[in-house]
Amino acid sequence: MLKHPFYIRGNREGCLTLEPQGDRSTLSIFCNDDEGGIYRGVLYGEKGRLSLGTLIPKDGKLVLHCVLPNHQLESIGAIEKGEAILSYPASSQSTDLPGWRKEPTPERLFDDPVLMEAAKRVKHAWIRQENGVLFLALLWEREFPLLPLFCFAQIMLLEKKRYAVFALDSRGMPVA
Repeated sequence: MLKHPFYIRGNREGCLTLEPQGDRSTLSIFCNDDEGGIYRGVLYGEKGRLSLGTLIPKDGKLVLHCVLPNHQLESIGAIEKGEAILSYPASSQSTDLPGWRKEPTPERLFDDPVLMEAAKRVKHAWIRQENGVLFLALLWEREFPLLPLFCFAQIMLLEKKRYAVFALDSRGMPVA
């Protein structure tokens, strides 16, 4: 198993491991979560870099596990380090949720059965309507809420707590 440093905002905050397994290698990243937003992992080698995907927040850490073909790793040369690159910053605005109302059963907002099931596990949901769009704010504590819609979330501070906010249409599908 090969270990390399992993950085976030210029500070060494974690570890990246590579475990070769035949013609593939398993890559794992564990890094402290600074709650700055949503990050993607990047692997740096002597010949270039490789984008790895989104780091998932879990228990105060950012984590990523993936299996990569060795030829893809060889294309960037000897591995030097990994880094978390901020993709979507958390909003620094804090509000007392004016215009929002508590939603005790967020699963009712979705027509899709997968989203309905995921929403049943959600606690602390707030909603508001604006220009025909329904905004759903879900408290983000340890696990990311509503994981099937991860890439559609905007991270905001509401009531001084971190929320994943989704813009939805009338069927509960994400809108741009």
